[in-house]
Amino acid sequence: MTSRTQGQEQNAAWTYDIKLRRATFALVLVLAFTTVLVVAPSGCAQTFQVLYNFPSYGEGWGPGGLVADRAGNFYGVMGQGLYGGVFKFSREGTGWIFSDLYRFQGAPDGSDPTGIVVASDGSLYGVAGSGGTGPCERDTYSGCGIVFRLQPPATPCKSIRCPWTETILYSFQGTPDLQYPGAEPTFDQVGNLYGTASAGGTSGNGGVFRMAPSQGGWTYGIMYSFNGTPDGANPEGSVTLDQAGNVYGPTFWGGTGSLPGCEGHGCGTVYQLSPSGSGWTEAVLHSFGTTGSDGEAPFAGLLRDSAGNLYGTTVGGGSNNGSTVFEFSPSNGSFTFSVLYTLPSNDTYSESRLVMDPAGNLYGTTVEGGMYGYGTVFKLSPGSGGWTFTDLHDFDFHDGFGPAGDLVLDAGGNLYGTAYEGGTNNEGVIWEITP
Repeated sequence: MTSRTQGQEQNAAWTYDIKLRRATFALVLVLAFTTVLVVAPSGCAQTFQVLYNFPSYGEGWGPGGLVADRAGNFYGVMGQGLYGGVFKFSREGTGWIFSDLYRFQGAPDGSDPTGIVVASDGSLYGVAGSGGTGPCERDTYSGCGIVFRLQPPATPCKSIRCPWTETILYSFQGTPDLQYPGAEPTFDQVGNLYGTASAGGTSGNGGVFRMAPSQGGWTYGIMYSFNGTPDGANPEGSVTLDQAGNVYGPTFWGGTGSLPGCEGHGCGTVYQLSPSGSGWTEAVLHSFGTTGSDGEAPFAGLLRDSAGNLYGTTVGGGSNNGSTVFEFSPSNGSFTFSVLYTLPSNDTYSESRLVMDPAGNLYGTTVEGGMYGYGTVFKLSPGSGGWTFTDLHDFDFHDGFGPAGDLVLDAGGNLYGTAYEGGTNNEGVIWEITP
């Protein structure tokens, strides 16, 4: 292995470890699929409440955010059970039902699921960061990762054990192929599936892939492989699409920024991929760490509003070393970058994609910080004098630790998310904040 390859593997390992830095996977694989009724607390609604505490060493651990279907059911991935799994969380009367949909088995099945999306037919599509048939080794896992589909039973389930059926759509093979996909895939309007992988590719710095439905199957292709400098390296976040077919996303490292915390490998970028003939053309919209206060290491995918503005966060590197919230505004065929707000100095590691309500308020989380150091949920409100910051909740470990992953904002203004540790059993929680 060359020294360059070793460095790329170390970078990929670092970006992987950031999601696991406070935890150790359980060594128990639970094969039973269970359904649990969770009763919501009675009385007046509170601003913040824990809807579900993941049980110890069994039902789930390390939940990684939520996604909702059209009926308002929530789905998510979790790391418990040696190789991880996928769950469903749905309202039932005044309570909630937690259902264990699938448990991964490792190679050649998946390991460490990192994100899912709901298709129009109700199937779940997602990625697992390891497992599959590729010749990769990462920590205790084998395989370079997979793209998978989960489908519900063909007939209504009449028992408490109703596992969904998994189909492996693609197994990554490692350099020069991609490896270690790390975020939920994204559908376009015609059913193509887009995603990122934090390593592999022609230079070992990860890349962007697309899967197109073809004759009952799927055709896989690498859209772009990152080179490190100046275009970016190690994309961890999901991609965002516009109506013209352009693809946008962050890279955790790479670019031309040179803040001390970036350790000589760049502070990350936001990129645009534009269709060009039979291929794709990459443009760097911004390299972080170039002004000293614009942030470093953008982790989560970008939010795109109806006007075409793009919003995102960094894990740190702001004027007081807190996470930054940034915006790209379309202007004469290009984009103008600005930092909207720098979070308080101890509010770092913003790893959730921002969500926006109809009034234009932004909501996000930080894995660390707040009054107790266990993470926060925040709101940014636009105004004539700039953006106003509101700390909606400070986690105290008993109600969660480390909120990360995608958030869900429903039509009533209720905000839902997960914390991957803490709670009654220190296995993570699902939480709700009401207006």
